[in-house]
Amino acid sequence: MTSPEGPSEDHPQSDGRESWRRRALVLVGLLVVGAASGALLGVLWELVWTPPTGAAWKGEFYLDRSGLTEEVDATAWFTVIGLVGGLLLGGLAARFVRSSPLVVLAGVLLGALLQAWVMYLVGHLLGPPDPSALARTAGDWDPIVSDLRLAGVEHLWWPFASTAALAPAVGAMISVIGIFLGGTRRPRA
Repeated sequence: MTSPEGPSEDHPQSDGRESWRRRALVLVGLLVVGAASGALLGVLWELVWTPPTGAAWKGEFYLDRSGLTEEVDATAWFTVIGLVGGLLLGGLAARFVRSSPLVVLAGVLLGALLQAWVMYLVGHLLGPPDPSALARTAGDWDPIVSDLRLAGVEHLWWPFASTAALAPAVGAMISVIGIFLGGTRRPRA
């Protein structure tokens, strides 16, 4: 309520600008948290991953038998780590940001997609170089370690060609929806 003299310090006048600023701050905050956590998850992804092995033959890179199974590990680890990272991002956002549920939902979704993109870039940059480029200059049967990427991703800077890149967003939405629908149960007095 406002007093006849105008808004008091105890009850500041709430106008639309303050509301939009707060919503924008929540959205930007969730994007920053998504990017920062994506960098940490990318480091973790590279740490737990075992690089596939192969060899060069006539300027081309070919995986060996053990490399074929290890190639799948990169996508599997990305999915698991991304899902857990998304669950944490969504859970923390839904738990601690109580205003504007739709802004939180949009911010968490965009933050989780940014988290996946940054996670992929950091993991890929920390991993070994592109084996195709190495194979062009290597001799026949020279051993080469493959790079860190998701199955099906050809363009190195866009991971969304693989559905595994959606794991953080799926985890975040499960977490947000679960908390928003479940809410916090308070004992009745």
